[in-house]
Amino acid sequence: MEEIKKIIIIICGLLLLVIVSAAFFLNVYLEQQDKQKENSIVANQQDIRIVINLYSRRLLVYKDDQIWKNYPIAIGKPTTKSPVGEWAIINKSKSWGGGFGTRWLGLNVPWGSYGIHGTNKPWSIGSAASHGCIRLHNQHVEELFEIIPVKTRVKIIGTRLPIDVAKPLKSGQMGLEVMQLQENLRDRGYRIDYLDGRYGDSTVQAVQELEKQYGLYPDGRADENVLYLLGLPEGVKK
Repeated sequence: MEEIKKIIIIICGLLLLVIVSAAFFLNVYLEQQDKQKENSIVANQQDIRIVINLYSRRLLVYKDDQIWKNYPIAIGKPTTKSPVGEWAIINKSKSWGGGFGTRWLGLNVPWGSYGIHGTNKPWSIGSAASHGCIRLHNQHVEELFEIIPVKTRVKIIGTRLPIDVAKPLKSGQMGLEVMQLQENLRDRGYRIDYLDGRYGDSTVQAVQELEKQYGLYPDGRADENVLYLLGLPEGVKK
């Protein structure tokens, strides 16, 4: 009888060990699947971008460099123009309501609150009617909301008047003057990741490349010499 009890205890112990081991390996497998899914989502996000054309008043969603979605939009009025540049979606909301319609996708424009949103004035779509934001029909922005993740890149194409650069610029600054600096650097062949009005690493590196090319100390600061070489007003005044 005692032998049978020992055998039963050993069998139960082995079964418990098998169950615990199975649970462990199942958990590892599920974690790997989750990571693969996350990586797949990130890859898909990287393949999606938005291009907004202020001339044609259309919003295009590209997936794998092919047009995936195409929506009519309303743009900023002549006195409150939509921000031409290269932005990113930084937040999403369903609760703005009113004139913002049923959905909001915020842009990282450093000099104001701009976004892509719905409207309670559907007849305005196709015109220049907003305070600078991009308006869509509610059914369109609701669809866009579901397929566009935060951090999606957004390029707004249109006319932007040149900006006077009133003083030297440096890392950490933001605004239209920084965007003008970025544009002039890019026009002369220096790499700028995004025309986003932010004096970040990409702009610092581009300025350093220019400084090295002309024998200047490469501190990455757009001083009077750099502005002069780029044909910007403060530098030209020197």
